[in-house]
Amino acid sequence: MATCEEIERPSDEKPSNALSIVSRIRSSVEVLYGTELRNDTGQLLKAAIRANILASTSNLRHGSQMLEQLVLNDQLMIVAAEYSLETGVVEFITDV
Repeated sequence: MATCEEIERPSDEKPSNALSIVSRIRSSVEVLYGTELRNDTGQLLKAAIRANILASTSNLRHGSQMLEQLVLNDQLMIVAAEYSLETGVVEFITDV
């Protein structure tokens, strides 16, 4: 949500830690604004959440040589999942 807000209405007033998170996932979310999703706020938000999950998972898999080696040696599994605060359900994302 913060990333969508920052893309739509940039602001220098956000705390630096929030801007740091936004900057990491901005490119993954920004491309969604070039699609028809820009016309449907609810679907845009769902797609932005999914993009954030996939970007974060990729960053974990490839952002550290140690983690990457553990994954390659089948000593660690990094999975993508979305937790719903409303329902308490965890949805594992397998299309990564």
